[in-house]
Amino acid sequence: MDYYEKILAKKKQGKSLLFRRDDLFLAQLNELILEQDHQTIILWAFDISEKTMYYLTDKYLDDRPKRAYETVKLWSKGEIKMKEAKRTILDLHAMAKEVEEKYDELLIHALGQALSCVHTPKHAMGYPIYALSAAVYHGASLEELEYMKKRYTNKLLYYRDIDKTKITKWASFILKY
Repeated sequence: MDYYEKILAKKKQGKSLLFRRDDLFLAQLNELILEQDHQTIILWAFDISEKTMYYLTDKYLDDRPKRAYETVKLWSKGEIKMKEAKRTILDLHAMAKEVEEKYDELLIHALGQALSCVHTPKHAMGYPIYALSAAVYHGASLEELEYMKKRYTNKLLYYRDIDKTKITKWASFILKY
């Protein structure tokens, strides 16, 4: 049984998360993530999750995804405290319990994981794991999954190599990493 067949077997069993950070499929991306500083992870997470935020906000006519995204951005700049940002992320995860489509449920959790990268880079693999799982539930082929993984990797390399101090203001707790 090849890797993709194993993923489809997990889906058939009803498992939500079809990937793990230590899967061979994600090993290179995980290693690259572990090498990055906090600012790189945050910029990357905001970038790869932005379309997800708009998709969810528009589809459900619900402002929780956009509110969480914008509030966490303010937190990353030190303009608000963690408590306010954390509340919006928890509201986002609550939204996941309200939707009926597995695809959307997983994307909501993916967005929550991406936004949680401001708290700690340890959440960085959460977005790819949830988003790739969502893609499988949406019928993605192995080639499409490979494309997604490559996109995440290329964006991470982009943010690794730019001067992050010129892009945005940073909260003091982020500069400590």
